[in-house]
Amino acid sequence: VFERLPSLKFVWADGAADLLTPFMWRMDCFGRPHLEQTPWAPTMPSDYLPGHVFFVQGSLDGPGDVDFAGEWAGFTGKDDMVMYG
Repeated sequence: VFERLPSLKFVWADGAADLLTPFMWRMDCFGRPHLEQTPWAPTMPSDYLPGHVFFVQGSLDGPGDVDFAGEWAGFTGKDDMVMYG
C-alpha cells in the first residue's frame, strides 16, 4: 500500500503503542521469506511503518514509571511514531 500511496498515513488513537515492537518483529519474521514473492513490496514490512504509522500512547501503554517512559520509547525505536508523547 505504501509503495502505491507514499503519502498515506495511519493513526492508531486508542493506545497499543507498547504492542508495536513485537508486531514489527512478527511482520519481519513472517515477511522475510516472502520478499522474492512480493516484488511490489521490495523492503521489509517494518521499514514501511516509520513515517506512515503513528500511535497515540494510552495511559496503560509502556512502563508505569513516567520518568522512564521517554527512554522506553527511544530504545524500542518508536519515539518518532508516537504522537503527543
